Amino acid sequence: MHVCLGMNLVAGTVLRDGESPKPDNHQFGTITLIIKELIERGMRPNPDQAPQKSKPQSVTSGPSIRCFSDPMNAPARISGYQNAHQALCDRRLVQSMYSECNVLMERVLLTLHGEAHTCRRAIEWKLFRRDFARYYEREVYPATLKRTLAPYLTRGHLDLPEFGFRVNINLSADIAGIDRPEGSEAETDALVALTANSAREPRSFIPPDKDTVRQEVAAALQQFNEQFLLPPDLVGKRYYNNSMKAV
Repeated sequence: MHVCLGMNLVAGTVLRDGESPKPDNHQFGTITLIIKELIERGMRPNPDQAPQKSKPQSVTSGPSIRCFSDPMNAPARISGYQNAHQALCDRRLVQSMYSECNVLMERVLLTLHGEAHTCRRAIEWKLFRRDFARYYEREVYPATLKRTLAPYLTRGHLDLPEFGFRVNINLSADIAGIDRPEGSEAETDALVALTANSAREPRSFIPPDKDTVRQEVAAALQQFNEQFLLPPDLVGKRYYNNSMKAV
């Protein structure tokens, strides 16, 4: 898990040759702001650096937001830490950032709300128990790493970013319960290709190719269902109102 997290953070923050920092990059901006806040509060980003005493800083906030007590019919601008905290704690507010990406993001934990979110979170929380972490570290991770590394050992060389990405794909599949009965390179290749298609979904925010991108992502999801999710006797069928129909 730590490897996956580290690689994801590196992928989102490390600059390529000749590339300039992009403040609008979500991961880059988030990490930069966190580090800035830590430094401002006198904490040590470098463990070898001597502790520094800092004066207590007051948290500034914008004017209080009263629109949360009434139905919101228009977007509201939130400024200041206290107001942001108030908004995040308001159970009436629903995640809408990915509403245009509903082909891919529908019914995922990030977009669920209320009781549905609570139930899903309770299910997924089991992944963070110590007994599962121990099992994952000792049983799942070594086997997946060995299986992913084997073809590269045969060839005698590897591309490190490519290898890291393929390890991440297979570990994510293990966590999600995606079966790869063959344990072959072809199955990993298919998951990599499907991931590349799904990564285009955020572009659905951008016209005029919104519908085209959503159709491509929907086709990739259907391919994923047929290859990795549905039993063989259900391939080529879809659920409609709890009944099966051929497509």
